[in-house]
Amino acid sequence: MRTALIFLSVLAGALLFGAIVAYPVYSVLAHFNEVPFHKVISRTTSLSGLLFAILYLRFYGLLSKEGLAWNTGRQTKTKMFVSGFIGGLIILFVLDGALLLLGIYQFDARVDWQAINLLKIAFKALMTGMLVGLVEEIIFRGALFGGLSKQANASVALLVTSLVYAAVHFLKYRAVPADVDIGWLTGVDIFPAALFRFSNPVTIDSFITLFILGVLFALIRIRSGSIIACIGLHAGIVATLKFFNYLTNYSGGTQYDFLVNKIDHQFGYLASGLLLIATVIYLLSSRMISSQKSS
Repeated sequence: MRTALIFLSVLAGALLFGAIVAYPVYSVLAHFNEVPFHKVISRTTSLSGLLFAILYLRFYGLLSKEGLAWNTGRQTKTKMFVSGFIGGLIILFVLDGALLLLGIYQFDARVDWQAINLLKIAFKALMTGMLVGLVEEIIFRGALFGGLSKQANASVALLVTSLVYAAVHFLKYRAVPADVDIGWLTGVDIFPAALFRFSNPVTIDSFITLFILGVLFALIRIRSGSIIACIGLHAGIVATLKFFNYLTNYSGGTQYDFLVNKIDHQFGYLASGLLLIATVIYLLSSRMISSQKSS
């Protein structure tokens, strides 16, 4: 019970702190560039989550490379990251290929196919993927998983962190009306409205997809003892997704539309099935490798 209360307090604290510091960050950024408040609070919430996750590890005396599952050699880190990244590319290439073959997506006729332009888009996608993968994996499979697994067990940590990982992706802040004066408590005031997607039943397929993805990440963390491969896999998935979104458009109106989510038109039952297959393949292959090493 105490472990659950501490875990929930960390989550609540991260959300509250991110909402409050959004105002000073927004005020500073306003001097350089006008950034919508709802985008600022999304970023401050992510950074707050990272900060509170690290404090969570600190509270349990686990703030170390071992606690974050970062305790591998340099060459091993590179190998694990690259292996994970290639795995992410393969999963998304299969998903994207299926979406194109089924006519759910089509290539955008307005795309500039010049090599230099594609390289720029690919570089931006790669940087985004690496940043998202690094931050989210340190938070979920590093700090939160590490702290929970020490107080409960790996199975509980896998289930809880996967559920929370899926849930936070449905926290979407809406734009603040133009006639509203933005202040210190604006982030807190708009928080209830940010939960609107949780009341929409059409998000269930997307939630299942993200939950299975969280389980896959957690299994990799457990069996490898490190989050490096998780970061690589996460980066590969996000980077390919960003690049695919640039090249294509959702078509709609096909008999296969039920396979994708009605809101994001990507993560749905097709992605869930593919990730489930990838998870089974990973488990079987990792067990085979383990048995070969022990024999």
